[in-house]
Amino acid sequence: MPAVTRVDPKSVFSPDEWKSVTQRSSWRGCLLVAHAWGTIAAAVALVTLWPNPLTWLIAVTVVGARQLGLAILMHEAAHGGLHSNQTIN
Repeated sequence: MPAVTRVDPKSVFSPDEWKSVTQRSSWRGCLLVAHAWGTIAAAVALVTLWPNPLTWLIAVTVVGARQLGLAILMHEAAHGGLHSNQTIN
């Protein structure tokens, strides 16, 4: 027995709000992937320019978080939700 009852999201959102929430944006998906890789590159550049234990800690944390983000984006692409063109997904 679930601890929380399931709520239909269409009962919370109006049809227009639900459409805007579930609509795929080709540019947003591509920009999310580019942002993740750009953040990883910036973290590596930070350690390259100022090598010390604090920057290493920051870079490891940031790179790990962005790897998780890229894995989530990969999962979305596998389900066809990252890009409106199925071939690009």
